[in-house]
Amino acid sequence: MVRKELKDRTIPIRIAGIDAPEGAHFGRPAQPYSSEALQWLRNYILGKRVRARIYRKDQYDRVVATVFVRKPPFFLRKDVGLEMLKLGLATTYEAKTGAEFGGPKMEQVYKDAEAAARRKGKGMWANTLTGFFGLGRRREIESPRQYKDRMRAAGNTILGKKTAAPKATTAAKKAPAVKRETAAAAKKEKTKATAADSTVAKMP
Repeated sequence: MVRKELKDRTIPIRIAGIDAPEGAHFGRPAQPYSSEALQWLRNYILGKRVRARIYRKDQYDRVVATVFVRKPPFFLRKDVGLEMLKLGLATTYEAKTGAEFGGPKMEQVYKDAEAAARRKGKGMWANTLTGFFGLGRRREIESPRQYKDRMRAAGNTILGKKTAAPKATTAAKKAPAVKRETAAAAKKEKTKATAADSTVAKMP
């Protein structure tokens, strides 16, 4: 079924505690690993029985929840958000408000999983390793939160480059020339007036 046919028949869910790389939308470019993260998520949950521990709704009317599926070989319950962090396909949720982890203990578990993925250079962190065997200084990358903040601050710009200013109209182009001509004419008239006054002053 296409998305239009599924409207009002599905529940949009934001996976709690994580932030995956942003895909291309609203004219903005995609972040690296956005397509890989989305494809992994589809493969991981498609056709599976999904359970959600619901916390609340966010500002976009999505349900914020920790999502679980059971995976072989032992069909143990897997925390989908945590698995994405382990694979370097998401970061922990960094916004100042709206974060949900299911408690301080799980928040630390999530952060530890992200830190481990960073150290191992997994997923989006692969390009941060430098030097021999990745032992050099770590290269910083833009997190999903930083990307969204940059796009919000940039407004109508793409990749931080300002859009070209609109071309000046013909009237606007002529305005400086007209102003210069008016100033020159005024100066000429002033010179004539000064000369006339001088001539009058010299007359007996």
